[in-house]
Amino acid sequence: MTTKENKPIVMIIKENKPIVILLSCAFVFFLSFLVFINIMVVPNKKFDITLTKNTLDITGKNGVNLNLDNIIELNLLNSAPSIILNGGGQNGNIIYGHNYMKNLGFTECYINNAKGKVIYIKTTTNQFLIGLDNNTLTQNLYNKLLSDVPSKS
Repeated sequence: MTTKENKPIVMIIKENKPIVILLSCAFVFFLSFLVFINIMVVPNKKFDITLTKNTLDITGKNGVNLNLDNIIELNLLNSAPSIILNGGGQNGNIIYGHNYMKNLGFTECYINNAKGKVIYIKTTTNQFLIGLDNNTLTQNLYNKLLSDVPSKS
């Protein structure tokens, strides 16, 4: 491959080696900065969950309002399934976003404690995993949802 001046690309790179090295370093630094911002700034905030008469409101990164009438399946799992494809993110015990989970497929995750129990919710259009700060809080939310979600029978 040659340029307009009929010099091979390899020769141009050799002649401009300091510039190529500088641009390469700048590019690596820029990518590292983007990763740092994503890990350190964006996902550190935990999710807040509010259960009202008709909705489950989740605030935080990619929050959602779930209409309780749309829930068709509700289960309490001892732990979150493993992430097969991370489309959202994980920072410590916090798992967030649209992830491909083992045995579930694509699932919206709002988990404050990845080591604890999680609530699995399937709606008419999506599925969710919700985990609060500890097992007691998660269990209490699950029990409240069981009593508030309209029966599908």
